[in-house]
Amino acid sequence: MCLADGLLLILDNVGPAMPFQRVWCAYELLMAFIDEDSKKEPLLLATVAHTQAGTFVLTDGFTDAETIVRDAGFPGDAEAFTSLRELCFPIHVLGKGMNLRLQEAQATEEADRRHILNSVVGKQQHELDEEPPREHETYTKMNAQLGSRFALACFGPAIMKGSDQRLGVARALSADRWRRQLVLDITKLLRERQVAAFDVFVAGLPKDLEHLSLFWKEFVAISSLTALAEKLPISLQQLRLDFNGCRQIINAGVPALAEKLPISLQQLELKFRDCSQISNASVVALTDKMLISL
Repeated sequence: MCLADGLLLILDNVGPAMPFQRVWCAYELLMAFIDEDSKKEPLLLATVAHTQAGTFVLTDGFTDAETIVRDAGFPGDAEAFTSLRELCFPIHVLGKGMNLRLQEAQATEEADRRHILNSVVGKQQHELDEEPPREHETYTKMNAQLGSRFALACFGPAIMKGSDQRLGVARALSADRWRRQLVLDITKLLRERQVAAFDVFVAGLPKDLEHLSLFWKEFVAISSLTALAEKLPISLQQLRLDFNGCRQIINAGVPALAEKLPISLQQLELKFRDCSQISNASVVALTDKMLISL
């Protein structure tokens, strides 16, 4: 696993999603995605779901076939193929990962369950055979971190389907109070679903977030900008907003954002190119706010 760049997660329709119920599988997912001692970047995730309706794939980024289409000069088509693939994915299966509880996972050998759980909570070698605690702050942390990871994995499909899973996605994201960075490109979704995606994104902002990047081009309304400003975490240190081409943003929205910038903010990057209703005066308001914070 130390040499791997990605992880393949195969989910069946029995259970469903049996890997989320097995302690070895859950432990490997923890090590792959949230091991704080690892010097590597988190592994890329490819998820395969086997159901009676067929086999479906969900990936971080493009598949090889979609990459070929993009590199051939058709990025829009590649995005469309990705959206269609995600739309077909049975998110109720992957959604089980958002509610994973490591302490309730099972093992064929009881000794494996005890050893893994005791190791997770930090017990010493001579204590590994003891009955592990039923609840522990480490369980809470790891469950929340894995839950938010799978929430991001099924974010697109949940939005595309208009599924009830959207609420679960927001809950899982906001529950991960250990998450420090969040990046989302709403532009990749179908336009008619982008407002819903933004609402889920704002509702799920973790309260201790430090780095936030949001890409949403051409379709941002002033009400969305105001809603985002109201929910910015007070711990935020870096904020990047790419709203190029959003002609619905007017001057009044920018000072509203400036007023809500947290005092902890150290770096602000805004892209408002072709936002024709924003004046220089609005940008100055943001600058003044940043200078006061510094």
